[in-house]
Amino acid sequence: MAEHGHLAGDDTDSHVDTLARFCDECTICYVSCDDPQDEHYADLKAMEKELQNFRTKSGEPYRLVPLPWPKAKYNEDGTRLPAPTPIS
Repeated sequence: MAEHGHLAGDDTDSHVDTLARFCDECTICYVSCDDPQDEHYADLKAMEKELQNFRTKSGEPYRLVPLPWPKAKYNEDGTRLPAPTPIS
């Protein structure tokens, strides 16, 4: 189980399938943030490092597929709104 991956404004309390999902028995897709200015950057990078240490039942590393993290959206009060990762 991963220790990192808090999402500001998320109404699911950072539910695991918002952060990462199994695609098949050897592949995990996960949200990845490349903007060091985003408040999620450090925690999502820490989650990524945790995922890199996960192993399949046969002891092999998972194939990891990073998904883009959307730009922050805020309401009129300046509160960050939940914005799940877009899937193209």
